[in-house]
Amino acid sequence: MLVVPHLSHHLRRRAPSKLGALLIVLPLAGQTAWTPLPTGPAPRSDLAAAFDPVRGHLLVHGGWNGSIDLDETWAFDGTTWNQLAPFPGRISSHRLALLATQGVVIAFGGYNGGLILGGTHAWDGSSWTVRQPAQAPSARYSHMMVTDTGRDRIVLFGGSCGSGCARDDTWEYDGVNWTQLAPSLRPTGRFSAGMAFDAARNHTVLFGGRTLASRVNDTWTWDGSTWTGHGTGGPSPRSTPVMDYDPARERIVLFGGFTGIYAADTWEHDGVAWAQRSATGAPPGRGFAAMAFFNPSGQTILVGGESNAGISGLVHAYGAISPARFQLFGAGCGTATLSVRTLPWLGDNCRLVAGGLDASAPGAFFLLGLSDTQWGALTLPLGLTPVGMPGCSLGVSPDCTVFAVANNGLAEHLIAIPNSPPLLGVTFFAQALATDPTVLPAGLAMSAPGRAVVGAR
Repeated sequence: MLVVPHLSHHLRRRAPSKLGALLIVLPLAGQTAWTPLPTGPAPRSDLAAAFDPVRGHLLVHGGWNGSIDLDETWAFDGTTWNQLAPFPGRISSHRLALLATQGVVIAFGGYNGGLILGGTHAWDGSSWTVRQPAQAPSARYSHMMVTDTGRDRIVLFGGSCGSGCARDDTWEYDGVNWTQLAPSLRPTGRFSAGMAFDAARNHTVLFGGRTLASRVNDTWTWDGSTWTGHGTGGPSPRSTPVMDYDPARERIVLFGGFTGIYAADTWEHDGVAWAQRSATGAPPGRGFAAMAFFNPSGQTILVGGESNAGISGLVHAYGAISPARFQLFGAGCGTATLSVRTLPWLGDNCRLVAGGLDASAPGAFFLLGLSDTQWGALTLPLGLTPVGMPGCSLGVSPDCTVFAVANNGLAEHLIAIPNSPPLLGVTFFAQALATDPTVLPAGLAMSAPGRAVVGAR
């Protein structure tokens, strides 16, 4: 079999001849869109949301309907909204964050008809329970709170404790107790800012908000011990924007906020700088909304908020028009697995990972090709029992074969995807082959094959 360093060489040769005639109908590289979704809860602002991966739904909670604060809990599975058990008390201006190790969503702080709240509550999929940590932040609302997935900690910053009060304290929650951190440098005290955890860069990003003096547009990052300021480039000064991290595209997404009016602009941060996106179908400007990335659809979902026309009940999803994708199909044999560390985006690197390798395996072969149905005159999948690999099948055409050295049971291969529009939507296939003494007599195992689609951010 032919050995080449990158599948991109093969893609450059093959894709233009197949796709050249379609370029006039392909979306521009990097184009994104907002899409309306089924409306769920009645209009509300100052609500909170988080994705619950244990139950596989978007959790939407509380809020203010223009007259009273609400105690409602709602779940969205991508198609249907369902109302769940209520919260023990009406609440708005609070925050939700996932605590993955315990499989619960944590709620902290908020507002209830004039009462500023300071309680810590946990949602286990069926009910809310009060937690009583030995130490906790003071009562507050409109604070910022996210999950640092790298360290499995909930990070909280700032918030308001009433008229003339803007906190500048940093707290972390490990599921048992809250701990206050004391960095010498930190953002100015504020509330109603945007905050999200950037898993690709492994830090929390804070943007804008309202200080006691004015609305601001500075950006800060928190790495677990230090706050670092990054200046004021990017969106204009604003309070009440919504922010969340899109792990599929490795971008932080920001929408709207109050700038004097409710804005309807969409921004993204790639770990270096902010860039405004001309996304199609943008919803009306709003602030005081809730937003969270919804893993099943690979989109960021925006719910509710306050618009220039009043309190909103609209629901929208945001993401790439032509998203990069990777999905396993078929079955493997032995212990070898295949996954992607980064998806195949135009102008970026797709990182394939072979895992579960036997301790004796020096590495893995990545079989890469453009077909999952045919390899020359052979029909795929092709059973490998005749060559000493019972239960194994070749599921992809091995147009290119690359060997990668193992490290701690993992082998990784990087595919450089050219920033070439004709490659948008191209599908290629991969499968990992490695030594495995449990698969006899050949002593070789195959991962399940995977299908990858080139997308544009």
